[in-house]
Amino acid sequence: RRNSISMSLPFFWRRFSRFALYSSSAVLSSGYAYFHWSSRSAFAESAVGFRKYTDIPISDKPIPLCFTTESVNQERDNAQARMEKIVRRGQHRLTTVLGAIDGKNFEEQIWHREGGTGGGCSRVLQGGNVLEKSGVNISVSYGNLSVPAQKQMMHKNEEVKEYLNSRSSGDSDVPFFAASISSVSHPLNPHAPTFHFNYRYFELGEFHQVTGEFVPRVWWFGGGADLTPSILYPEDAKHFHTVLKRVCDNYDAKAYPKYKSWCDDYFRIPYRDEGRGIGGVFFDDVTGNEKEKIFRFVEEMVEAMIEVYVPILAKRCDTPYTQEEKEWQLIRRGRYAEFNLTTDRGTKFGLARRGANVEAILMSLPLTCRFEYKNSPKPGYQEDLMTVLQSPIDWAA
Repeated sequence: RRNSISMSLPFFWRRFSRFALYSSSAVLSSGYAYFHWSSRSAFAESAVGFRKYTDIPISDKPIPLCFTTESVNQERDNAQARMEKIVRRGQHRLTTVLGAIDGKNFEEQIWHREGGTGGGCSRVLQGGNVLEKSGVNISVSYGNLSVPAQKQMMHKNEEVKEYLNSRSSGDSDVPFFAASISSVSHPLNPHAPTFHFNYRYFELGEFHQVTGEFVPRVWWFGGGADLTPSILYPEDAKHFHTVLKRVCDNYDAKAYPKYKSWCDDYFRIPYRDEGRGIGGVFFDDVTGNEKEKIFRFVEEMVEAMIEVYVPILAKRCDTPYTQEEKEWQLIRRGRYAEFNLTTDRGTKFGLARRGANVEAILMSLPLTCRFEYKNSPKPGYQEDLMTVLQSPIDWAA
């Protein structure tokens, strides 16, 4: 039976607005199967939602983070400025596409760290027509890393550990630079999965005694993307993982198996022995002698985030659903919140940083969720999902 929400006025407006926006006729190169407008998705047979945004400027207006738009484009060509450019462009492209599909604009908040040491831009859509809650945050900052935040980094590679341990007695702040983009989207429809990604670049170093400029001594990249469905569609899982594998293969043929396994292990609720979702890729502490190659890999990953998720969202967002399916979605979102608050290192690190933007860090939490005492999955789609969450599958095989 069709849910009453799907039959409301926003349903017809969403269908009309997506048809008006995506009425051109190209097909995305990945070969993922779309439906024509006459079936369910107005996104069908249209790559304009992807190709249209490949040349979008970094932002509609300059955002005074670490470098102005002009200095990123013209004056600076170092790693810091380059990563800022990547995250700005990634945020602008994705929020433009998601806002067009939803029919509601993202709200923007620009924030600054104390002392003028960078800041960030949060774009959040809440209570939308398709997305119950979606956010894309970017942060570009520098300054001194507190001792508690340093302790969150002691799991890093040996180079980072050695540098931190070499700093006097280990009880002093360490200068740092960090640039990142993170995003979470929680759709209204239980047939449409939750999507998360995060990509970051980090430097530790010292300030030059004469010029006062930051001098990096160690650096690394991290990031990844994962999908969390409430109702599993194998073809969606395959599309998601296939796109990620393609980007990984362009970087290193060994990357996808390694990062996929890392993701399965990381995004796992240890005390329940189940995955948060069906995985994706996850990597951290990526450094070495091929910095340019790693930079290109991270940039391609950020650019692929529209292709990896938007076709799935557009395909599922108007699927009829029952009250039982909605309640199951809320239970799974409870698990999502559990992981983020009890296990996720990124959340813990962010909250430990001095001057942290708490609202931006906790943006990943769903707007609504459900904690039901001793819930038992029912036969069918619920048990099917739990089987995969307990025993991950190689979807790109």
